[in-house]
Amino acid sequence: MNKILQIALKDTRLQFSSPIQWLFFLILPVIFTFLLAGADFNDGGSTGIRLLVADEDGGATSAALLDLLNDNPTLTPDLLPVTDAEQAFADNAAAAMLTIPAGFSTAVQAGEPMSLDLRVQPNNTNALAIEQAVQTEITALSLAREVAIAAVQSAESVRPFADADAREAFFADTLAQAEQQIAAAPAQVTQTVATTTDDSFQIASHQ
Repeated sequence: MNKILQIALKDTRLQFSSPIQWLFFLILPVIFTFLLAGADFNDGGSTGIRLLVADEDGGATSAALLDLLNDNPTLTPDLLPVTDAEQAFADNAAAAMLTIPAGFSTAVQAGEPMSLDLRVQPNNTNALAIEQAVQTEITALSLAREVAIAAVQSAESVRPFADADAREAFFADTLAQAEQQIAAAPAQVTQTVATTTDDSFQIASHQ
């Protein structure tokens, strides 16, 4: 046993006989430990993928979409003015950028098709996860719209609306309530929204 210890001690002395060896085996690991401990890899502690969001609409439905995106554990939405979001995306400061166009809420409430612009950095490994997460929340909004349409049809079958304005107001109110309920629902409930067949929402995704 003593011979083994003597050999090990001799090898250790030879290994660390040069100051460079001390640099690689002791000093550099300590430095890297401090650097990594102080680094902020998750934008303030969030574990989601950073998603730049430029909301050019500012309406009720776009606000509902933002609530859904904020609640998605895959994403960390960062709402910015469009010019700032464009610059951050160009600087490769985030994996993706979602633009909600002006007129989005109005179009949705009118039952018209509407496209969202989702851009992902080329060859980004998070691209598929981002697209799936955004699509999940778009599908949730689509479900809210279906609920509102069904409510209008049900109410209309019992008693016709006084005029088109009254019908639109009822639809808008029901849609807002459905969006709020879906946004406030537990995360596991959103797994059921994939059954919707509404194609009013489209994502124009590109790199």
